[in-house]
Amino acid sequence: MPYRFRVFAAAMVLAAFAPAAHAQARPADPGMEFSRLEAERMLSSILRSAPGGIGVVVDRVIVQVNDYIVQLTGYSREELLGKSARIFYPADEDYEFVGREKYRQIAERGTGTVETRWRTKDGEILEVILSSTPLDTADLSEGVVFTVTDITEKNRTARTLRDRTRTFLAGSVALIVLQLGLILALVRSSALRHKAAEALRLSQERFDLAMLAVNDGIWDWDIPSGAVYFDPRYYTIAGYEPGEFPHRFDEFEKRVHPDDLERVLAHSQAHIDGRVTQFDIEFRFLRKDGTWMWIRGRGKVVARDGAGKVLRMIGTHTDVTDKKAAEEDLRKSRATLDLVLNTIPQSVFWKDRGGRYLGCNQAFARDVGLEDPARILGKTDFDLPWTAEDAEAYRADDREVVESGRPKRHILEPLQKPDGSRLWIDTTKVPLWSETGDVVGVLGVYEDVTERKLMEQRLAESTRMLNDVIDTIPVRVFWKDRDGRYLGCNRSFAVDAGRELPENVIGLDDLSLAWKDQAEAYRADDRSVIERDEAKINYEEPMSSDGGPKWLRTSKIPLKDSEGRIYGILGVYEDITERRDLEERLRQANLVVENSPAVLFRWKAEEGWPTLLVSENVAQFGYTREELLSGDVPFAAMVFPGDLERVAAEVRQKTDQGLDRYEQEYRIVTRDGSIRWVDDRTKVIRGPDGGVEEYQGVLIDITERKKAEAELARSLNFQEALLDAVPTAVFYKDREGRYLGCNKVFTEIMGVESNQVRGKTVQELWPGDMAETYHRKDLELMNAPERQTYEYKVKDKNGVERPVIFTKDVFRDDRGEVTGIVGAFLDITERRRSEEELKSLNDTLEQRIRDRTRELDKMNSSLVKANEELQSALETLHEAQDSLVQSEKLAALGQLIAGIAHELNTPLGAIVSSNQSLIHLIGNRLEEASRTVAGLSQEVLAWFNTALKSSLDVRFLEEETSGRFRRRKGLVERLEVCGRPISGRLLDALLDLRLDEDPSIPGLVRDHPDFPEAVYALDTLSSIKKISDVIAVAADKCSNVVSALLYYVRNEDAQDASSRVEIPKELDSLLTLYTNKTKYGVRIEKDYGCPGLVKGNRNQLNQVWMNLIQNALQAMDFRGTLGLSVREGDSRIVVEVRDTGPGVPVHLREKIFEPFFTTKKSGEGTGLGLDICRRIVEKHRGRIELESEPGNTVFRVLLPAWKDGEGG
Repeated sequence: MPYRFRVFAAAMVLAAFAPAAHAQARPADPGMEFSRLEAERMLSSILRSAPGGIGVVVDRVIVQVNDYIVQLTGYSREELLGKSARIFYPADEDYEFVGREKYRQIAERGTGTVETRWRTKDGEILEVILSSTPLDTADLSEGVVFTVTDITEKNRTARTLRDRTRTFLAGSVALIVLQLGLILALVRSSALRHKAAEALRLSQERFDLAMLAVNDGIWDWDIPSGAVYFDPRYYTIAGYEPGEFPHRFDEFEKRVHPDDLERVLAHSQAHIDGRVTQFDIEFRFLRKDGTWMWIRGRGKVVARDGAGKVLRMIGTHTDVTDKKAAEEDLRKSRATLDLVLNTIPQSVFWKDRGGRYLGCNQAFARDVGLEDPARILGKTDFDLPWTAEDAEAYRADDREVVESGRPKRHILEPLQKPDGSRLWIDTTKVPLWSETGDVVGVLGVYEDVTERKLMEQRLAESTRMLNDVIDTIPVRVFWKDRDGRYLGCNRSFAVDAGRELPENVIGLDDLSLAWKDQAEAYRADDRSVIERDEAKINYEEPMSSDGGPKWLRTSKIPLKDSEGRIYGILGVYEDITERRDLEERLRQANLVVENSPAVLFRWKAEEGWPTLLVSENVAQFGYTREELLSGDVPFAAMVFPGDLERVAAEVRQKTDQGLDRYEQEYRIVTRDGSIRWVDDRTKVIRGPDGGVEEYQGVLIDITERKKAEAELARSLNFQEALLDAVPTAVFYKDREGRYLGCNKVFTEIMGVESNQVRGKTVQELWPGDMAETYHRKDLELMNAPERQTYEYKVKDKNGVERPVIFTKDVFRDDRGEVTGIVGAFLDITERRRSEEELKSLNDTLEQRIRDRTRELDKMNSSLVKANEELQSALETLHEAQDSLVQSEKLAALGQLIAGIAHELNTPLGAIVSSNQSLIHLIGNRLEEASRTVAGLSQEVLAWFNTALKSSLDVRFLEEETSGRFRRRKGLVERLEVCGRPISGRLLDALLDLRLDEDPSIPGLVRDHPDFPEAVYALDTLSSIKKISDVIAVAADKCSNVVSALLYYVRNEDAQDASSRVEIPKELDSLLTLYTNKTKYGVRIEKDYGCPGLVKGNRNQLNQVWMNLIQNALQAMDFRGTLGLSVREGDSRIVVEVRDTGPGVPVHLREKIFEPFFTTKKSGEGTGLGLDICRRIVEKHRGRIELESEPGNTVFRVLLPAWKDGEGG
């Protein structure tokens, strides 16, 4: 296809259908192009009718010129096409300057204008103005369109006018001086008359010379007689001999152009009547050779009679033909500039230093809602339809450009159109300089990049999706450069390479990875693929790894850039160690390329919309250009009957409103009868009288988009149904706290309908104190967007207040901005009742401890009195202390009983439920599955055995609903080719078994009726495996809890003070026992900076840790952060228990380790815990310290570190 046709097609689409071009940014399809001959005829017509030179260069090589350039330069078209643009220039300096300056301007503002010199074929030097605009500003190699204007005569005329003006002024001064001399001579005596006559003669000669110098002729009109004196110059400037026509006014009238005569006479009469002060007019005057020249006639009344009647006028004729020609050239140049500005797809504007608009092109005027660009004059950004914030941002950019004198390029910013819609635009602003080098304003150019921005977002989403796919597929993927260095890989490959993450592989080669023994063989394969430029598919090779040798099935292909150059290889492999004898074909995913190019139409504005022009790719709808252009199929016949009336009404409405462009969406019927949705972007073409003559439009197939929108609606319905199926009350709100919706459980508990909740705030729905708490918690979450869990209450539909646990989190938009809150609450009424019963039991236990303590007090009193039995008293005291420690330990253990019971009940419940399901499967479906397997065909049975082995190796995990929904959609699409109805049960079974990606599934469904029963049998066996996994996990959890409890209560007698104790291990064991009390409102932070080995009695030290943890939790009311740290310093192990409670007051800190001193409420402690902790720590040659302030209380225990070689 000729390049000039590509240029025409690009220009036509950009200029006439800019919205469509932006909306459908995809590669051009040959089907959209017009026929070669028709396009060339249209292009030739445009080029011939252009008022100036137009051409196209690619890399400064001429590929197209119009007749104007041929005539201007004297070269034939054949002599120019294919030649370097250097042929136009008289010297290399001119050629290089134009290239340098033009492309600099294009880089700054998208277009370039340069004044330079051209040389014609016969050597004449021309002065020209060149203006250039690239077809694609992002890729100059696509070509540059240039216009050329010959300003040689204009410049020559301008120089002549300047010279003549200087001469005229000098002559006028001389004339005045000579006339003054004449007046003085006349008043002298008669003796001087001869001398005066001589002076008059000389004055006349000098006056004639002055008039000759300024090229003016003189006339003197005697109005009553009609006689006119024409001086010789009057005749000669028009090519006549002096006196060649009579000195009559009617002779003057004969030589004035008929179209100008009435205007000239009217103007002279207006001067005679006194309505204008001077006769001054330009008109055309007949030369002797029959051509017309432009004359500027100037004159003035110089004589009147006594009654005031005009008797005489005198004046001059000045030849202004060259000035008129220069003005016409200037007008054409401005028209060409306006044409270029209003043809390019970018919006252009320019302002003064104060931000007031000086002008714009048509595209900018449309964007701001102005019909005429001239109406922009004097306006500021605050007078236009965009927001005050946008206007201020635009003004700030203007000031920056003006003050710095430097361009500001590619500003990505929003723009609001008059209809309220917002676009994204890419703006470049450059300073406007005066001749004196001062910045006098700003020139701006922008283009709509909304679609590009959307495409970038889609590209980013596609890239993320591709990475997810690559990391999910069950094969290893890698790609290298030509030197064998890895450019990337998926996560599975990185694990095989021993590097965990893909980024740790980039830049390495095979010699640096786990398979260095096979590295040379791998690199030889790489070189073979690159050098031969052919793929190597499905070959088997060994690989060394940390897990032993493996066999791989590998495929490699060359990687090529956009120009076809090989820059590396892409490889995939799968582990076939266990099934090496099985042959499987590796299918590579096909790239999905959009193939829905825009179809170009032009229709007559008549009934049925007959087609005048249509691009070749209308074949995608099953029609040919010929049948549409012939009129056999009017365009209206293609429109779906159900849409035709609406489409016609919309067309009438849009055109009646005077719109030049409009958009529609409707259905069309293809040749085979199928229905497709299209997006129609139409331009209205009107005649001189304003009536509609034609429509020109671009049709884009949007059927897939419509399907996607319908699918999205179905997805939203599914999500609402899913929320209603959740057995917990769920709700969600926007940023302002207004409810967006809720599920069915929420409405049943609260006694409201979802439509009564939607759009309301908590203050409008719930009681005041509750609403205030809900609102405060919402604000806390919005300010610190991390998951929030807290206990509070709700009032149900019966007015009963229920204690609940709220769990809330934020949800975000595609940009990561927080857009609302989603929350759920769980009724804990029964749990509260159980806690109260447990508290009652704990109170009873503590009362017994207090009773025991009183007995011990009595014993101590007796011992004090019995001084004479000191040894016996000391022994008794030690026994009492040991009893206290054991009592305190029992008290703490009692507080754990409820939590441990809950931790055991949950997994035990799961075991019971799973066991019942297992009994049901074995009793009802296992025998049926066995019969099904026995009756399977040979091919289905082979597939069944392979799939069964794979399914037994799969670990069944929870899956997000959205992920399963996407997998189900993909499976339905792959099974559409089978030609059989697909049941929902079969789809669910394949998804549960993770077999939806199996490439053999469509063929088995199509060819084997017994295949669904095989899948159901496989699902039964897999379900038994899944239930067994659940039972194993639950049993393991029970075992862990029981082990931790036994570990804690192990008989202390089995321990001595010289045992080696691992403190982090002991702390983790104790935390297991506190799981039920910490899992809702307590965050645990652990920092084990060393193994924490000490010598001591494990159970005594555990009593210390348990007391400190229990005190910390109670101090925070079981809501806050519990910190545990273990570190080593100065041969000591430092253990810290930290909480975020209110802290210990300063005046109480000295008493905190005294016996029977407590800060707890009555009944919540004995006051012996910290005293016992201090004694145990000191017994182990350590010390215990306290640091406290509100929100940060730390108990620090320092113990001697374990030394190698110590007993134990």
